[in-house]
Amino acid sequence: MLTTIARICLLLVVLIYFLVGYYLGAEPQRLAKHGFAFPNAENVTAIRTWGGFFVATGLIGSFGVIWKKWTLPALLAATLVSGSVVFARVTGIVVDGMEPRQLAELRDEGTGFAIAIVGLVFAWLGHRRGQDSAANHAPD
Repeated sequence: MLTTIARICLLLVVLIYFLVGYYLGAEPQRLAKHGFAFPNAENVTAIRTWGGFFVATGLIGSFGVIWKKWTLPALLAATLVSGSVVFARVTGIVVDGMEPRQLAELRDEGTGFAIAIVGLVFAWLGHRRGQDSAANHAPD
């Protein structure tokens, strides 16, 4: 049961990564509605590159959703990536100043980070209690 909860948390984080990746990679022009300017193709390509990063992170997390033995490592990776993004956002707000939009972005990024931490705790507890597929002979 603990591993199942962890995998559900991971699925939520993976969906967030895929949605952000799609948004940045396939439709970067939608960011113009939020005040971002793209004076040349290089700027659009940089945004698309970040979209690829989020899609790749989502793919890594997908392994943990599909295979139980990958759940704990995938959640660890998701927690580290999400935590790094939150840390960078908070650092930027403290050092560079804040705009209202940044708080909304921090809220969204912090939610993903919190879900990843909850999933990581449940995966760790499930692993410790031997509720992974090897211990209870459950199929992967």
